[in-house]
Amino acid sequence: MKSIVITIFISIICILIVYMMCKCDTYDTYINPQLLDDIPNIPIDLVYTWVDQNDPDRIKYQKMLLKTKDENLDARRYSENQELKYSIRSVQKNCPWIRKIYIVVKDGQSPKFLDFTNPRIQLVNHSEIMPHTALPSFNSVAIECCLHKIKGLSEYYMYMNDDFFIMKPVKKSDFIAYRNNKILPYINKPLENTYKLEYKDEEIHSYGRMFMNTVVLANKITNQNLYPNINVVHVPTFCYKPWEEDLEKILRSIKHKDSDLWTYTAHCKFRTNDNVAINGCLRPIFYIYKGAIPTTSDPHNIDIYLYKDKCDTDYSLDKAQFMCVNRIDDECRDVFKKFITSIFNQKSIFEKYS
Repeated sequence: MKSIVITIFISIICILIVYMMCKCDTYDTYINPQLLDDIPNIPIDLVYTWVDQNDPDRIKYQKMLLKTKDENLDARRYSENQELKYSIRSVQKNCPWIRKIYIVVKDGQSPKFLDFTNPRIQLVNHSEIMPHTALPSFNSVAIECCLHKIKGLSEYYMYMNDDFFIMKPVKKSDFIAYRNNKILPYINKPLENTYKLEYKDEEIHSYGRMFMNTVVLANKITNQNLYPNINVVHVPTFCYKPWEEDLEKILRSIKHKDSDLWTYTAHCKFRTNDNVAINGCLRPIFYIYKGAIPTTSDPHNIDIYLYKDKCDTDYSLDKAQFMCVNRIDDECRDVFKKFITSIFNQKSIFEKYS
């Protein structure tokens, strides 16, 4: 009788172990399980935007617009070095509490190395979130106006470019906190606006003009006098969907040319200086106005530029929490691959295994 009881007990323990193994998400063993969730019941998704450098439509429109001498037509902005693959590896390793990853692409495009049979990653076409009259779009600012429209997207979500990397473990509590019975996002506190906001066209490139125009707009909307901290532009952005919807309503109420600011920006094929830069500019000022928690501690982020005459990866990464590889010249591709593979060398669960 005693042996039967022991056998039953061992069997129950084995069943429980198998059940728990099946119940848990499949993460590589190098991930710290303590990172999985420190604020339970608040799902957070991650959104990427991605573009295929060989897209024939982009090349066609690019040739049509070459005479504008706009830096947005620089082919290096679209060069494919598989940054997305390594960025997702960095997320799985250091941010494993992400519920689901959405990859936003032009219709018909898809990163070939990703396994979309995994229910925790999903391809989102531009036509699913943007006005059909705005397609095709090659304007990151226009696309960013529409990210909150992704069907099934969590109320709180992160947005990252595919050349952003999470270098150290982060928790949900690094991005959101309870205040007065509400969940509010942290935002890096904008600075007092002491900058000259009027520039002649030849004095600054189009992104700078767009940035400055948006600062003026943001302060007008919120009746504040703030300036975004440009030192933390190249880091993951934390977003709250109801506030993004409020922003869209406000921009739709502001007349611009023959339309409104939101519709005009969403319909620009490439970036122009009178677009509205929500990400990194309007959002932080608007979020402070809505009640986000300001923080004065800058994240430790580092920007890396690999120029053909300086393919140098000798950067101090010991303290870096986030990294952006902002430019990779063709001559530096092998250097970049060796560099990034040395940091994130284990495949993620979202990659195809061939």
